[in-house]
Parts: sequence; structure tokens; C-alpha cells
Amino acid sequence: MKLKIRETIIQEEKLSYAKDGAKVPENAVDCAAGYNPFGTPPESVAVFKDLSPSAIFDYPHGDFLQEAILKYWSPFAKLTKKNLLLTDGSMPGLTLVNAAFSVPGAAALASAPQFSDYTSNAAFMNITYKPVYLKAEENYKFDADDLLAAIDGQLSLIYLDNPNNPTGQTIPAGDLRRILDKAREHNVCVLSDEAYGDFVEESASAISLLDEYENLIVLRTFSKGFGMAGLRAGYLLAGEELAQAINKLHNPYAVSQPSRMAAAASLSNPGFLQECRAAFGRGKAALKAATGNKMHMAHTFETCSICLLYHDDPEFDLEAALMERGILTYSGANFDGLGINSVRLRIPHENEWDRMIAAVKELNG
Repeated sequence: MKLKIRETIIQEEKLSYAKDGAKVPENAVDCAAGYNPFGTPPESVAVFKDLSPSAIFDYPHGDFLQEAILKYWSPFAKLTKKNLLLTDGSMPGLTLVNAAFSVPGAAALASAPQFSDYTSNAAFMNITYKPVYLKAEENYKFDADDLLAAIDGQLSLIYLDNPNNPTGQTIPAGDLRRILDKAREHNVCVLSDEAYGDFVEESASAISLLDEYENLIVLRTFSKGFGMAGLRAGYLLAGEELAQAINKLHNPYAVSQPSRMAAAASLSNPGFLQECRAAFGRGKAALKAATGNKMHMAHTFETCSICLLYHDDPEFDLEAALMERGILTYSGANFDGLGINSVRLRIPHENEWDRMIAAVKELNG
């Protein structure tokens, strides 16, 4: 029987490091999954102590989370609820955007490597993926000029990880403006995926540009910085016309009521993020100091929780070598433009820094 399913779904392989039911080997240090090893704000945990049964059996209602998000970003942009869609983490936001822009002949430009699930989803939606690769000889540093040279009227979307996943680097505000300006000249939309954005000061978010650019979409999640990966809560922000068009494809009951309550509570404690940023900054600095011979850290932002490590030997299986030393990471083979000699590493809890650094020092020679 030949089912009438989209051919690309059958033909394309899914490139993803996310695995349902993935387990951390006993006594291993988890430096792979992107959750926050420092936990969740206490205000969010307190929500579950006296949770009403209605938060479970009823559909999610109320706009208190939307109001909390708008208040949180009010110093940086003039937004209303018509600019905002709640999503179950950031991944559903990516699929919503791809679905909205999957017109015949659609093409998406992206800086690679980047979040590999986006690449796969674009292909499944019949969107041609056009990568602009970061260069190993430049330590994988983002070059806006390379991306700008590839922008033309054939594109529908430009996808940017900001901070980048897997390198953890950010795009300077000036470069982001240049990209938005040229994209607007060609009627192209820019999607800024800020899944790791909570590890950077709020003023650096593309959200501050939403008042100026009607061709900008920003995605955020509570999974990373606020430590709620298990609750699946996030949101999409865009100009009113664009957000309301995407909303026609959206589930009105996205984000459960308990998740909405916990997410809203987390926004009342920005100090939690500041403490986490400082801790990740210390851990990343200590890790970088352990590299420099055979091992290297790609260009990154100092307080972002993730980074890209790579070995000089292109045939060296770095993920396996680290796993032999009890350090769990994600292989670069899971990302377009990288190989087995690289890994994405998420800085663990400070209690486990010594083991992480000792393993990298040994491999660095």
C-alpha cells in the first residue's frame, strides 16, 4: 500500500542528537543534554507544592504567562499579546515557522553547523536548505559577510541560532541588523532561535529589534536557562501581522497549565539566570585553559552553557574518547559541517568540573 504521505518524509534521513529515553551511563558526567545542571528557580518548584487538581484536568486557560513574558521584555520592546504565541518548548515554534513558509520552491539559508533538528524539519517541509559553513581555519567564528553574500530573492527564510548550537557563540547586534536589512530588501524573513539566549544578557536579544523589523521572528524556551526542559514551555515573538498568520496553524492549548504557572514564576527571579551565567563562565574558562595543543575550543560566548571542542586529527572519535573517560557529550557527526573529531559539550555542575577538565587535559596531550 502506498500511502499519500509527503515523499520527503520517507526519503530524507532525520539528523538529530535528541533521543527519547536517552540514559546517562552510571557514574558518567552528563555534558551532553542541554538542560541546566544548576536546576530550576525555587519559585517554579513552589508552584507544584499546592497545585490545584483543576490545573491537570482542565484545559490551560488564562493569559498570566503571556503577561509575565511581555512584562519581562517591556524594557526592550513594545509588545502586546498579538505579538506572542506560547509553544511547547522552542522546537514546535520551529516547525510552525517552517510550515508557514513552506511554499513551492521555498529555500532557507542557515549558518552551519547549527541545531540539526531544524535542518531535518526544513527538508521534511520541502524547504531547500542552503548552509553557509563556519570555517575550521577561523576557529568556527561567525562571519556575517559570508552570510550576507548568500542572501537573495530566492530565499523565504534565514535561520540563525543565536547563541549558536553547538558553538555557543553569539551574533553581534550590528551584524544582525545588517542581515535583517538585506533580508528585508529581498522580502525574506529572519528566524532567530534563542534557545540558549538566557545565558546572554537580555539586552543582546533580537527581541529588542522587533519594533523595527517586521521580517523578524524570535523563539525562546524555558528549557535551558530556567531549567524546565521537562515541562516543555516556550514562546514565539514576531510582528503582529506575522505572528497572527502563524497562529492560524497553532494549537490554542499549547503549554500545560502547570507549565504555564512554573514558567511565569521563573520570570520573577532574574537573579537565578545571573548566577547561572556566572557559573557557566567560570566553568568554560577553566575548560578552555585545558585546551590548546591537540584539543581546541571553537569561538564561543563566555557565559553560554555549551561549546564546541575539536581534536586536530580528523579521524579521532572525540565523543568515544571522552566517554571512555566518563564524560558524555554529543558527537559533531550529529551536526552539518562537523565530523567525529568534534563534540558539543555542555558545562556540567561545578561539582563535576574536575573530572571534565582532567579528561580534556589528557586528550589535549
